[in-house]
Amino acid sequence: FYHQIPIYQDVIDLLHAIQSDLVRYWHDIGHGHTLEVLGFLPHRDWLARLKPYVFGVHIHDAIFTHDHRAPGKGEIDLKTILAIVPSSAIRVLELASSVEPQEIRQALDYLERI
Repeated sequence: FYHQIPIYQDVIDLLHAIQSDLVRYWHDIGHGHTLEVLGFLPHRDWLARLKPYVFGVHIHDAIFTHDHRAPGKGEIDLKTILAIVPSSAIRVLELASSVEPQEIRQALDYLERI
């Protein structure tokens, strides 16, 4: 739910308070999209502010707040969002169990193209 997603300043404050290389930020593209479509924060701006802290990213698509869709099957501008993610970040697909194997293959092709 939207109220369970920390805003970028909360993440930065927490990481600065802990001051440990053992604690890193993992960005969830669907959560960023949810906060944007609900009118809280622009996803690109949020991710750009957190870019220095991003260790990994959950990649999936969404339509409105319904996420965990295969990339390319929703409304997220993944090309723009993934361009902000540091090249060193770990990338993981986080898909719903209803996503079919063929959709996963298509999603991987789509991600390679963008």
